[in-house]
Amino acid sequence: MVCDSNTTTLFFPSTQMVNGWQITYNEIESDPPTNTFCYDVEPVGNPQDLSHFTVGIDETNCPNLLDELEDDDLFCTRSDSLDLVECEVVRDPATDEVRGFKFDGIELEPDDPDLPVTFCVTIDTEQPLFLGCVLVSGKAGENSDTGNETIPGPSCTPPMTTTTTTSTSTTTTTSTSTTTTSTSTTTTTSTSTTTTSTSTTTTTSTSTTTSTSTTTTTSTTTSTTSTTTTTTVCPIANPQSCCQHVVEFKTQIVPPALAINDVTTDVFFNQPPVIELVCPEKVVVCGKLTKVINYTAVLENGDQIPNTLVDEASFQCVIDREDANEGDEFDVVGYAVLCEGTPRLINRGTRPALSAPGTEDVYWRLVEKDIIKVCIRKSE
Repeated sequence: MVCDSNTTTLFFPSTQMVNGWQITYNEIESDPPTNTFCYDVEPVGNPQDLSHFTVGIDETNCPNLLDELEDDDLFCTRSDSLDLVECEVVRDPATDEVRGFKFDGIELEPDDPDLPVTFCVTIDTEQPLFLGCVLVSGKAGENSDTGNETIPGPSCTPPMTTTTTTSTSTTTTTSTSTTTTSTSTTTTTSTSTTTTSTSTTTTTSTSTTTSTSTTTTTSTTTSTTSTTTTTTVCPIANPQSCCQHVVEFKTQIVPPALAINDVTTDVFFNQPPVIELVCPEKVVVCGKLTKVINYTAVLENGDQIPNTLVDEASFQCVIDREDANEGDEFDVVGYAVLCEGTPRLINRGTRPALSAPGTEDVYWRLVEKDIIKVCIRKSE
């Protein structure tokens, strides 16, 4: 069993590939022998709220299983709540969705502080289930989508192949040779009569020779059987895990700014984030964000000139990683500014007007919140 990936992404609407929800098979929480399958759910970009998602099933060897199961046969949980999740057996899915097991009414929001959230389903059935490859679908707002990649999920097909070869060969050879009967007979009679005297002589000779030879050769080779059994072991996944963090800038504006409609900002990473610390179950990432501010400055004499300031803000975020151990090595594999906030000027004051008597309002501080995302993966 080799699936396309451990992760699939649902995009809403499906006509774009920027905003969506990522579904990742969680092999640590999952336990296929007890029919338990778990998935981590987290946003990509800035998607609509996720109302539900459905994990498919490989029905190749159990086409009637979903018809036999009831909703009460599903036991579903989520990592951010002790309450059970409403689950449903999906037999007749809506357009762009799959048959399988639906986590319903989850209402995940992209700014949920508990993301990613782990969802688990345990299926109460006498039908043996194994780990196979399935599709996942979901719905956000009025839009639904099915992921393009298969990921590990419930299957009725055991991950085993058997090959048997039998060869039989038999050869029998029989040879018989018989030589018989060679006979020779000789008879001689002599009679002589003189007056009263008689003489008789008889000679008989018989010779018989019999020779029989039988040779039988049998050669038999039977039953050479070769049986090979291979059990597929699923590869250990190394998923990509991410954190989202709000970085707040509180920049002193000197000289002060004239008005907010003249202010523009540009936010970016001028160097990659780094792994600061690895603890059991946690990976700490840190870095800094750079902001360039362009505005109209007002000097002490009232002159107005274009000006540019550069500011930096540090950040630190913690990523949940259940396979993390103290001393493990992780790499930063991606980072981006998800969303740039709107700059807001505060701390108002006055300075002389440019051309007429009076004063102009000026601002001495700029506040802006930006959202970043940093992703990691364990070093190979």
